[in-house]
Amino acid sequence: MALKKAVVTAEGFTVEYWRVNPSMSIDLVARTVDAGILVYKDAAARQAGHKPIRTMMVEGMDEVRSVRLAGQDFEDAIATGDFRAAMYTALKAKDFFAGSEDV
Repeated sequence: MALKKAVVTAEGFTVEYWRVNPSMSIDLVARTVDAGILVYKDAAARQAGHKPIRTMMVEGMDEVRSVRLAGQDFEDAIATGDFRAAMYTALKAKDFFAGSEDV
């Protein structure tokens, strides 16, 4: 699972494949889960094992370098056991990912 949205970097190349890092931090005491966002040129680059693009090169990326679930979002995700799906839902609610598609 990932999101597809084409964004032009400051250097002038396009990235379009956005993935929640599978290495997430789950805090059962604070009832939060956090994960970083990995950005690739495209799905083929990800599948070929290329390294993610540094997010500082992507304009507007500050607000979506990571994703956090807390409160009811955390409780819903823990009930289903699917934190990653809930994180993608949270990302799609952000203005940055308006118009993105699931891939």
